[in-house]
Amino acid sequence: MPTEKDIELVKKAVAYDLKLILSENPDKTYTQKELEQIIDSYVAKP
Repeated sequence: MPTEKDIELVKKAVAYDLKLILSENPDKTYTQKELEQIIDSYVAKP
């Protein structure tokens, strides 16, 4: 069973990974739909 600390670390890792994905194209502006698709594809990764 994960501890609260483990859960917090996973949340931070997810946020950081998504930040890295978005920073690959710093001049791009994303629509809400595009952001949803990025998050959905990240979450669906095995």
